Amino acid sequence: MLPGSWASVSRRARSWVLTPLVIQPLMAQQPSPPDSVARDTVVRYAHDWRLTAAMGALAVVMVGAPSAFVLSPRAALETDSSMVLPGNSLTAFVTGGGTGTDEPTDWSWSAHLELLRDRFFAALSDEHFDVPRPVAYQTIRAGYLVHPYNSLRGGLTIGYRRASTGENAALIGLPLTMGSHRASMRFEPTYVIAQTGISWTYRLQVEVYLMAPLVVGMVGEAHPLRQGGHYHGTVSLLLGVRR
Repeated sequence: MLPGSWASVSRRARSWVLTPLVIQPLMAQQPSPPDSVARDTVVRYAHDWRLTAAMGALAVVMVGAPSAFVLSPRAALETDSSMVLPGNSLTAFVTGGGTGTDEPTDWSWSAHLELLRDRFFAALSDEHFDVPRPVAYQTIRAGYLVHPYNSLRGGLTIGYRRASTGENAALIGLPLTMGSHRASMRFEPTYVIAQTGISWTYRLQVEVYLMAPLVVGMVGEAHPLRQGGHYHGTVSLLLGVRR
């Protein structure tokens, strides 16, 4: 190899080795240029008002008219085929608990009889509250329930409530039941219409079907014990039979 050629090769080799060692530190010291692409790809967790509105609407429907969920598209509420609510039945149960007030005596108890035949629903109730003045209600209700999904049943009920003290009233209920053959939850707002005005009650009833025909569960209610009075919360245990 000629001396000139060797010198040329040597210079090229040195440049290949030294160039990265010199250029990389210099580039590291330079400020990074604005990169619009990088900024655009950064995930920004912006507040989406549509999500808040949807959650608010869901809460309003669940509290005010949960039975509206039976009108939802089937694809939105598809469930496992094993989630099947019990069908036609006659259920008798009693509840006992407290109203959650600061009164010396705040016990409550009730007895219920409910009939479900296809889409027809009927119920009789006898409820007693001690807060400490005794208050008792006798209620009769009937309604139409639809069962568009295995695990969902809801509709409209109309009834009448006779009060031992206070006003008698008409009732409009919008119940929704969700669950399976093992357990279920009923969400039920009821609008109480009397001569002095309209009040609102809410009932959450949980039932567990341990061994047929035994039913155990829990009932939570929020309601004014007298029309126009203060609202109270009632939590009770449930025990009954279903045929």
